[in-house]
Amino acid sequence: MNGPPSLPYQDHWPPNIDVQASPESQAKAKIAKEILAITVPKKDAFTEMLENLSLWKTLRVCAWITRFLVNCKRPKSMRTIGPLTTDEIKSQEVWWTNYVQAEATSSKKFSADKLQLNLQPKGQWYTGVQRKTHWRLPNLPSR
Repeated sequence: MNGPPSLPYQDHWPPNIDVQASPESQAKAKIAKEILAITVPKKDAFTEMLENLSLWKTLRVCAWITRFLVNCKRPKSMRTIGPLTTDEIKSQEVWWTNYVQAEATSSKKFSADKLQLNLQPKGQWYTGVQRKTHWRLPNLPSR
């Protein structure tokens, strides 16, 4: 048998110790949780779709979903049928561009990248509820 000789005799065991977290250790634990929450990327359905499918397939799937949702709101006589149109794919491409730009601008690394690349706001547009800023590279003189 391994362990101390008093292990088989429960009356020789040390008393149970109640461990209470000190305010200092709770503060350290809170900081660690906050750091982990920042470093662990949050994945939503859109990010997973883009990771698992090619861009072309993602655009087509989203275009079909959008068409389905629009058709559900229309009467049968006004529903869109047939293959996807170029406009439907283009609108998904614009939506995905806006989505990825919004994700990138909300990252902590964006401000450093903005300074390094000298990105300047080109203008602002509204999509859905959120106000977004479009960024561009300045025109540099040619050599």
